Amino acid sequence: MILSPAHKKSRFYTPPPTFNPVLLSRICKAVIGSLSKRGSKQRGFTLFFLTLTFLRNRVDINPLLILFEVLASFRPSVNLFTKRLGSTNYKLPFLISDQTSFLLASRWLLKEARTRTERSLPHKLGSLLLECWYKRNQTLSKKRDEVHRTALHNRAFLYRR
Repeated sequence: MILSPAHKKSRFYTPPPTFNPVLLSRICKAVIGSLSKRGSKQRGFTLFFLTLTFLRNRVDINPLLILFEVLASFRPSVNLFTKRLGSTNYKLPFLISDQTSFLLASRWLLKEARTRTERSLPHKLGSLLLECWYKRNQTLSKKRDEVHRTALHNRAFLYRR
């Protein structure tokens, strides 16, 4: 018996209708792009919506609000770039846009989530988001403070641009 394409099971997770695709802003797309491995956007999309359903099962609040609040609280306002002059490397601070700061915060969040020891990436990311939302996890704020502290110490070298 040959099955038509409509009868075949989909390999990927389709999001439930409660998640409106219009709500996928640039920030959500940045998180999905960071989640995807080797260019597979469908895999990143699947992991993102599994994380949102994990959050929805744990808390009664919209999971996108939790994601936005966590990313907004940990996003940096400056970044550092390395410039080599002579035999010395200088880390020079520069201001970044809102979109870049949210992208950096999402990368830090996913890097921290991947180091956790839990079952799957949606569980790791969801539990990390909940911990950061409840202000129990301080690793991301330490990372942001470290970048800001380094930028503050190295602002005297700005003339070397």
